[in-house]
Amino acid sequence: MNSLTWTFNDAPTGDEIAELRSRLAAWNIAVSGIANERWLAWFVHDEGSDLVGGAVGRAWGEVLELRFLWVHERLRGRGVGSELLTRIEQDGASLGCTTVTTDTFSFQAPEFYRKHGYEVFGYIDGYPESTAKYYLRKTIQ
Repeated sequence: MNSLTWTFNDAPTGDEIAELRSRLAAWNIAVSGIANERWLAWFVHDEGSDLVGGAVGRAWGEVLELRFLWVHERLRGRGVGSELLTRIEQDGASLGCTTVTTDTFSFQAPEFYRKHGYEVFGYIDGYPESTAKYYLRKTIQ
């Protein structure tokens, strides 16, 4: 351990993060034997080509991990988020996924996911501060 150099970085670059992610993914494949990781994304643009919504997920084995789902404030409550969720779930199912997992904060969208058939399987109160973090899952066909 004496020959190691430890460096703290409170603003790592995208390349540094990608390098760590790549090495972890290689390790995960080596020990799990599951090599079929795929990233999926849907983007929604308005008539002016501005980004107004999107969803990003990672399919790995039989699980689709929904990492991000965002809709511009002016389009919330108009079905855009529901359509994004439906589309990415369908894409995951077409790749053989049987489960979708995601997480959300209490100030974000726990009720949105519940409305779409997700169940809470984990909860952390005070994450961060006076909010909570929910972990949700849904079985898909």
